[in-house]
This record gives sequence, C-alpha cells and structure tokens, in this order.
Amino acid sequence: MEDAIISGITHNVDEAYVTLTDVPDKPGTAASIFNAVAGAGINVDTIIQNAVTHGDADVTFSIPRDDLPLMTDTIEDLCRQLGLHWRVDDEAGKVSLIGAGMKSHPASPRACSRRWPTTTSTCA
Repeated sequence: MEDAIISGITHNVDEAYVTLTDVPDKPGTAASIFNAVAGAGINVDTIIQNAVTHGDADVTFSIPRDDLPLMTDTIEDLCRQLGLHWRVDDEAGKVSLIGAGMKSHPASPRACSRRWPTTTSTCA
C-alpha cells in the first residue's frame, strides 16, 4: 500500500445541506428532485443517499448557502408534489483532504479528525 501524502486541504464554510426524507425507492424520483433543483439554477455539490428502509430513503445534498431562498421555494413545491419532507443544516462546512494514496490509506480520516477543535466537525 502506498503512503498517504496530504498535499492540500481545502474548506468551504458557505454551504448548506438539504435533506429530503421519505424519498420513495422508485425509478425517476431522484431525477425529479435534481431536475427541479437544476431547473432553478441551483448548483449541487455533494449528494448522499442513505440506505433504503421500508421503501423510503433520505437524500442529502449540499448547495451554496446563498441559494437557500431559491431552494426553499423549489423544494417546498417539490415536496408537496412528491409527499416528501425536508430540513436544512445551514451551518455546515466541508473540509477536503487532497493527496496521493487518500483512497488506499485508512489512517487519513483519523489523522484529519484528530486536528479538529470540536467533536461536531467532519472531514470529507
């Protein structure tokens, strides 16, 4: 295994994470969500879909915090149409480690998390 060499660290504290809950596990549902978001001109960065339980899933994605007012209008209408619920974490931030061996070196996240000032920080 190659040694992990961290060559850079980036961060962004101007993000918001939008979580949609009760998302049905049906073909086209995610496409409907992201078609509406794209149609509103909102950039999406990270997308996470949790495991499907009881036929539903949670989908979380990050957007620029400045886009929250536009996202609110877009998502409220979409949630009414699809029967979804949603919430926002508008105090989120993201840290990324850049370097060789990051995917194959399991100690990288451990080293990252030891350096955070609070237990609520994450490392992506």
